[in-house]
Amino acid sequence: MALSGQPLLGQPMIIQASQAEINRQAQATKYRQEQAKKKSRHDDTLKLYIGGIKSNMSDSEIRAIFSPFGEIELIEVPRDPHTG
Repeated sequence: MALSGQPLLGQPMIIQASQAEINRQAQATKYRQEQAKKKSRHDDTLKLYIGGIKSNMSDSEIRAIFSPFGEIELIEVPRDPHTG
């Protein structure tokens, strides 16, 4: 396609992609976009297990400690159903 417009025997060449090539490029672009979306969703989400937290710490105390490192969507602290 880089030759399009260049003269050949005194006439400018017109070079175009075939419909098959256009379709192939469109599919490849769609695939790359889908993969980028999947990657960005997984890269931004991180689930951590943190041991050794005092049992009497509240969710807001935990949030205050870890929020300087990034956004916290959810804090789940397993609690004993009998003792709280």
